[in-house]
Amino acid sequence: MTGGHGDPGVATAVRRGLAEGRARAGAARELYGQEWIS
Repeated sequence: MTGGHGDPGVATAVRRGLAEGRARAGAARELYGQEWIS
């Protein structure tokens, strides 16, 4: 099987994307969380 989730490069890219997404969501929550809650 070639490509897909078996490709280490793809897995690394996906993990990187998830990590960046979480970091951005966390920063957004810290910056705007108070406005969203109220």
